[in-house]
Amino acid sequence: MGTTISRRAFLKLLSAAGVTGLGFRPFSGEDSNSTANDIGRVTVRSVSVYARPSDKSQILFQRYRDELVNIYYEVIADEGPAYNPVWYRVWGGYMHRANVVRSQIRYNPVAESIPETGQLGEVTVPFTQAMRYTGSQGWETLYRLYNSSAHWVHAVEEGPDGEPWYKLIDELLGVDYHVPARHLRMVQPEEFAPISPDVPQHKKKIEVINPQVGSLLYRINKKTNEKRIYVVVICFHQKNGLNKNIINKIVLFENINWSVQIIIFLINIIICIT
Repeated sequence: MGTTISRRAFLKLLSAAGVTGLGFRPFSGEDSNSTANDIGRVTVRSVSVYARPSDKSQILFQRYRDELVNIYYEVIADEGPAYNPVWYRVWGGYMHRANVVRSQIRYNPVAESIPETGQLGEVTVPFTQAMRYTGSQGWETLYRLYNSSAHWVHAVEEGPDGEPWYKLIDELLGVDYHVPARHLRMVQPEEFAPISPDVPQHKKKIEVINPQVGSLLYRINKKTNEKRIYVVVICFHQKNGLNKNIINKIVLFENINWSVQIIIFLINIIICIT
């Protein structure tokens, strides 16, 4: 499709667009980070790196939007902040997790063909740089797609670096654009099906718990032989104004599908503001 540019020219194009200056990693081929499994991406203009897991400690330097950092481990800090005391140990210091999203780098096999109706693809790298081809301007950078987001793939075509790229269509703007094919995992039809279709609907449920009732819930599960299939931490908050952190969780039993993400988002809002 269109004109193919060299890899060097491709990277220069990204640099001119201000991408490489932000710590962008193009993920254009195999490298030492191809199997990295605990990476943090900065989601705001800048995040401070502190000497200790405390916002009262010395600020050593800044990390900027979309920079990627290796996360070594988590720290629950005694000094808080109380609403979210989790910090990440990173190179050179500590970053508070509020504006850092954890992700992975996972490359994927390229689909040989795409159904006429399209197929969903999930981004499996921290972010991927979308590009658009026009006859008058050639290849131009567009916007970024972020880890775990899903997009409709309509074709496999040659990209600006000569490698396979997926053709996507922006449903709002009505324009097509491309991303590296290896950055998207093709979502298979069976992933939309219920996990346990043989389990009656009245035995499928979602529960919101915290540590105070966690042990009781475990005993109930053991007694009734219910099967937990998904657990996620959704927020930290103070209880009754006391400096005590409560970790709320959503626990799903027996059935989960793509609509669960919406449910988790809504429940998270309700719990974290109460």
